[in-house]
Amino acid sequence: MVSTGDEIGPEEIWQEPASRLLKRLATNPSGLDTAEVQSLSAVHGYNTAATATRSPLWLQFLARFRNPLVVIYLIGVTVAYLALVEIAKHVFYRFIAER
Repeated sequence: MVSTGDEIGPEEIWQEPASRLLKRLATNPSGLDTAEVQSLSAVHGYNTAATATRSPLWLQFLARFRNPLVVIYLIGVTVAYLALVEIAKHVFYRFIAER
């Protein structure tokens, strides 16, 4: 990819000499001096990483149930469990009554 004008393509930037890149970026290998850091910090603020806010665990848990298929599955499992409990109860009572 050949770029035109002042642009450097993604492939070309790796072939560019460091001195030319430093000149294009208007910087030097030693970076900013203390005065430049203080003046830029006053204008732009400090270079801090953004903190991600996490939602509470209980809300993350409830968010899993947004999918209707999950809700249908849970209802089916509940009905099957209740039916199994009723069947087991009748079998158990019949077993006890026979003794």
